[in-house]
Amino acid sequence: VTYYTSGPRYACALLTRLRIGTCSLNHSLFTRNLINSPSCSCGCRCESIPHYLLHCPNFASRRTRLLDRLENLNISVLDVKSLSDSAFMYLLLKGYPFLSSKVNRQ
Repeated sequence: VTYYTSGPRYACALLTRLRIGTCSLNHSLFTRNLINSPSCSCGCRCESIPHYLLHCPNFASRRTRLLDRLENLNISVLDVKSLSDSAFMYLLLKGYPFLSSKVNRQ
């Protein structure tokens, strides 16, 4: 799908690492025996991808800006705030299958 590789190369690499679970979040590093603890700096015992994207208080303001931006797209088939955690993660990591590549890139 084309929107997987659009945008700056560095951003695409970070997104790909999140998608495949080899990112630099502590849980990923811990499972590869690169650090001693999967804990997050916010105090959560596991800095996982769902924690980072959905719950970490360290990124609450960025998450709010992202939600506002998604809502401002005015996509009638997508009510962002009513999505389950797993559906919202899918949207963030892979795009939304019912939207065009152009909208998914935004």
